[in-house]
Amino acid sequence: MDRKGYRLKREQLLMDLYVAFDDARRHKAKMSYVKQWEKHLKQNMDDLADDLMSRTYTARPSKCFRHRLPQEARGLRCAV
Repeated sequence: MDRKGYRLKREQLLMDLYVAFDDARRHKAKMSYVKQWEKHLKQNMDDLADDLMSRTYTARPSKCFRHRLPQEARGLRCAV
């Protein structure tokens, strides 16, 4: 979906990705997967930007969602 007169430049995409990463890592900086991503941050961001620009990005399986909620949270399912 191209809008007239608007083109996303790679530099802007990279800046947005760094901001998004900084927001996403908040309170997770000690997690192993965050540390692993940060070891090669520039290369990972460049690869991600290339995939997004060429529209070849595919999401990897995620482990962050819980399948079962504890008893206390079952009544609050819509808020969780």
